[in-house]
Amino acid sequence: MIKTLSPYNLTIPFIAPISGLVCTSYTLELFVWNGYKTIAPSNPTWLMTKTNPTASSESDKVDIARIISDFIKFTPNDTTTTELINGDNQYWVKYQIYYETADIDDFVPNYVTTQLMLKGYGYGMEGENAQPPTNKILLTGTDFKVNRSGYFVFPFLIEEATPIPTHFATITNVASGCVTFTLNIPYNQTSIIVQRSTNSGVTWTSSTGSITSPRCGFTTSAGNRFRLKSVGDNIFYSNIFIV
Repeated sequence: MIKTLSPYNLTIPFIAPISGLVCTSYTLELFVWNGYKTIAPSNPTWLMTKTNPTASSESDKVDIARIISDFIKFTPNDTTTTELINGDNQYWVKYQIYYETADIDDFVPNYVTTQLMLKGYGYGMEGENAQPPTNKILLTGTDFKVNRSGYFVFPFLIEEATPIPTHFATITNVASGCVTFTLNIPYNQTSIIVQRSTNSGVTWTSSTGSITSPRCGFTTSAGNRFRLKSVGDNIFYSNIFIV
């Protein structure tokens, strides 16, 4: 949850997660909208490109609260009946990172995250960024005094399904020419691509084969990098495993 009256910092590594290379720059895209969580705008509401002239392998920090605060206009809800009001005073914020490296595969959405945004503030007791309350009630306290003849708006968060993992598959081991992996989400293809790099992720060679783990027959020299790539129109990657 993002409370726009308090800082909300994104920690952005300068190392691209797909190739493991240090980026020359990254682009942060922000999408802000109201309505269904899964229907984000096609074009970003705000974007920023940050260069990495010193080739740092550390991380950058961006406070997005001050940027997105202008996009929400708080209007108190008024009603005369008991009804469900769908978050008119809350918006969704989606952010994603594009990396510029020697590997063109890094220029895809990375660290894609969607958070609820509201016009509120934290007390600094939850760490660097505000977190949703455990009781899902978006008000301070649990006891409220209400006029028996009036109406009271009670804001709360509904439960959500478990988010999709960052990687569609995870390589757990590479040894003796075999790549061992697990699939993190349902995968309806009959084949999967194992990619190997001998030059720190600058270029990759591909081998398409069965989705049964382990896949064997590879050269697994020290320093080699392995990753999995999905087959189909939408391309997904696994983690990178360094031998």
